Amino acid sequence: MEHGAFALSSEETNQGAPKSSGYGKLSEKEIVMSIKIVIERRFKEAVVPEFLQIIRDIRIMALRDRGYIGGETVINVDDDREVLVFSTWSSVDDWKTWYDKKEWEELEKKLAPHIEEPVKIRAFMTGADYVKKAFAKSGDNPK
Repeated sequence: MEHGAFALSSEETNQGAPKSSGYGKLSEKEIVMSIKIVIERRFKEAVVPEFLQIIRDIRIMALRDRGYIGGETVINVDDDREVLVFSTWSSVDDWKTWYDKKEWEELEKKLAPHIEEPVKIRAFMTGADYVKKAFAKSGDNPK
């Protein structure tokens, strides 16, 4: 599934951890100031502090890695089973390196029994980076 700047298709594995099937359109060589990752989880029941602590623990793991800038967890005010995690990374390569290390999988497996549908992971670039990328390909100069 393709969203935003490039695809990070996710599907639930037997253990419940999201599995990426590719990184889509954005190549490793393209320069992007930063990227925003959105991780969407829909739980079977209302989110409890234990789930939020596991999500925090995953973020703490990311803090130790190169390129992690910050993150935030939000819960839908109209549906307390829906949780989004936003994280910002310095580059696509830094995100891919962290994701591919799979250190987070053990924690994600703890959430899996409580997840209603496959976890979705999407990546976005800033509007300014998109404009630079789009016009660099076309040879036009944006004003």
